[in-house]
Amino acid sequence: MADIDYTFEKEILGGGMASVFVVSKDGEKYTSALSSSKAIKYYAAPDVSLKLDTEAVILKWPAVAGVSKYRVMRKAEGETKFKKLLDTSEKSYTDKSVEHNTTYTYAVYSLSKNGKEILSGYQKDIEVTFYKAPYFTLELSPTGVEVEYEVLKGTSKIRVERRAAGGDWAVIGKDITIPSNGQEFFEGKTFDVTPGAKKTTYEYRAACVAGSKVVSAYSAAHRITVYPTPKLKSVERTDEGVEIKWGKMSNASGYHIYRQLNSGGWYLITRKPTTKTSYLDEKAENGVHYHYIVVPVNGKNQLMSHGEMPGLAITPQKAPKINICTNMEDGVGLAWDTISGVKTYRVYYTTNDGWKHVDVKDGKNTYVVKGLEVNKKHVFKIRCMDGKYLSSDYGKEVTITYYPAPTGLEAKNVTDGVKISWDAVSGISKYRVYRKKGNGSWTKLKEVSKTSYTDETVTNGSTYRYAVQSLPKDKDIGTARHTDGVKIKHCAAPGWDSPTKRINVHNAPAKKIKLSWKPVSGITHYVIECYYSGKRVGSLKVEGTSYNWKPANGWKVGSYTFKVYCTDSKWTYTSGPSAIHTCTVVDINI
Repeated sequence: MADIDYTFEKEILGGGMASVFVVSKDGEKYTSALSSSKAIKYYAAPDVSLKLDTEAVILKWPAVAGVSKYRVMRKAEGETKFKKLLDTSEKSYTDKSVEHNTTYTYAVYSLSKNGKEILSGYQKDIEVTFYKAPYFTLELSPTGVEVEYEVLKGTSKIRVERRAAGGDWAVIGKDITIPSNGQEFFEGKTFDVTPGAKKTTYEYRAACVAGSKVVSAYSAAHRITVYPTPKLKSVERTDEGVEIKWGKMSNASGYHIYRQLNSGGWYLITRKPTTKTSYLDEKAENGVHYHYIVVPVNGKNQLMSHGEMPGLAITPQKAPKINICTNMEDGVGLAWDTISGVKTYRVYYTTNDGWKHVDVKDGKNTYVVKGLEVNKKHVFKIRCMDGKYLSSDYGKEVTITYYPAPTGLEAKNVTDGVKISWDAVSGISKYRVYRKKGNGSWTKLKEVSKTSYTDETVTNGSTYRYAVQSLPKDKDIGTARHTDGVKIKHCAAPGWDSPTKRINVHNAPAKKIKLSWKPVSGITHYVIECYYSGKRVGSLKVEGTSYNWKPANGWKVGSYTFKVYCTDSKWTYTSGPSAIHTCTVVDINI
């Protein structure tokens, strides 16, 4: 029998039954039983172990006796066949071509020296789902260490561990749930650290979690150094504001002060670090609930620790209660409880531009808020003041809808006086018209249900202002009328003075109609508008109070009508029209 090369001709699947072929050196195959003096060399499948790295999967296996080469193959989820990754003489391989949240199956075979023959099967169930280690950043904040994380798809939670440099890793807090709102990064949490008596360096690392199990490698450790925090001594109100005091910290270049309103966020109130160990918050409002913390900074204005939490607090006093809030003629009227010893109250109210306020002095507890936006809800609240500083919290808010005043207010001179008109207001059935002459006071003229009114009591040459107020149905409580109203100088319409009423033009085409009117005080320029059968046939500019007129295209039998207006020196109308004058033209042979 020929010499036998005891190798495997083809892949033998690990864990299954396979045919073994004995191959001679000249290539002849034998399937007969082996001689009792001969044995086939069996190369075991490499015993592979897997380890997840931050951005790779690491495969390792011990050497297989007699084997100098290995083949690494892989298939990803959804693939039906293995793909070759590489042949190697090493006993490990780092697969950096993996993708996050993807499952991979690996196979490692023993190879012949020339790499052409597979000498073993492979270990089954070498499978792993790869998760990247989450990327994150650290930053000291006024309240602790802020951690911002990368959002990794398919990952629901992140676990964070911390240790003092050289110590043991320990989980801090609960696993952090990652939001599914499409953000690329998110601020996961601010971790409190307790600054010790000397500076301490902490290391942080993070891993992906599924359920309660860590499914990724831990990220590389990030370091941050925390110094001792200044000890707060006192927070007190003064006439100038709120004064904060703290103990000196030897290695700090300065200090930043942070303020918290009620339970909101922390706000930096020092634009530049202070080198002192006290600070006066001059913008603090007395009566408001504040917390304060002090944070040391180095020469580069970088935070060295967080503040001593929860900080020191200062509390408010009793607030006044609004008893009356009602629409009045020119605004919203308020009345509130008096607070013993209080001389000034600050009234707050909402507008389109946000909150505004007005101070009511001399201990008065009533006020009318004017100039509000119409047909809108307005919110009101009141606080006490002590001198120029607030000394109470806000009182309970009250809300009222301010009834709309009419818009589109116009005034113009007409034949009988001054006509005021405005736009209708939905839901309003009555309007009140006010007038002010010159620099006088506003007086009520009339209540009307229409959207116009003619003031016939005006005097030629006098200046007037008109304003209109809406009156809610069945109520005598209106809304704010227009603050300034609309201004007009009244110019009376000219009155006719014996103009020609009838003219016979038979055989007299050159005849003219005499148009004359009474002068209007202060007026030297007039315009006459001429009409025939209701159609305008011309206009005349006249300096004076009479004009003899005939049509340019000859007379027509019928009625001619005329209106005369006052104008300024540039021929701009300043009055309404006169009464219509009619002249009848006949052609009769007498």
